Amino acid sequence: MLTETARLHEGDAENRRLWQEFMPYCLRDIERIYERLDVRFDHALGESYYNDMLPAVVADLLRRGLARESDGAICVFLDGEPAPMIVRKKDGAFLYATTDLATIRYRMDQWHPDAILYVVDHRQGMHFRQLFASARLLGCEKVELEHVSFGTVLGEDNRAVQDALRRYGRPGEPAGRGGSPRRGHRSGQ
Repeated sequence: MLTETARLHEGDAENRRLWQEFMPYCLRDIERIYERLDVRFDHALGESYYNDMLPAVVADLLRRGLARESDGAICVFLDGEPAPMIVRKKDGAFLYATTDLATIRYRMDQWHPDAILYVVDHRQGMHFRQLFASARLLGCEKVELEHVSFGTVLGEDNRAVQDALRRYGRPGEPAGRGGSPRRGHRSGQ
């Protein structure tokens, strides 16, 4: 599967065709979740929106001396972090870190935000520390970047629930604090 991801990033016609076939089903499920949460967005740009920007992010990191090759992968090594942040695997596939850097760059260029908040499970803490440090090295110093972490949602079996809404939510019922609508920007399909 990882090789197929690299091929998709390279623009392979068959992988692209399959991706276009699957995406409407994925988007429909994502939209159902947002509808249950009564969440609305001013702009909805999926992860794939940034695909064409990913090679330039890696090239910029390399050009500035912020990333280097390690065992065939391109990595950013940050002081104080136990592991590097991989931005391109040795098979050529890009990772969430690369997409997230492209997303920050896009948001800075297009919207000039004062702050960008990521509301994500606490288990992603290292990813966001590395992401924010890398973004600052790339010049994103005038924006507040914050990981608003929360605990893991556990099911009755004491394991992480991947889709808590399907398990516990009720269609059409507002969720969250007071059920009030939230507005913002998202990336993530």
